[in-house]
Amino acid sequence: MSGVFGRWDWVANTVLFGLYHVHKIWAWPSMIASSFGIAWATKRYRSFWMGVIVHGFEGFFIVLVVAVLAGWYP
Repeated sequence: MSGVFGRWDWVANTVLFGLYHVHKIWAWPSMIASSFGIAWATKRYRSFWMGVIVHGFEGFFIVLVVAVLAGWYP
């Protein structure tokens, strides 16, 4: 990606990810926002694992919010 898009490869990665998921247009705002964070962290720390960690935190907080709203967690 960096060979083609240079230092903005993380932005191109997010845009391509959004275009790949064009069939989920209702989820674009949240998907694009979270993808920017994941792609930026991966680029910034030059590690795939930073993207995995950011994505894991994102999933944890989504589950936590759903659990609180559903009344499963006080």
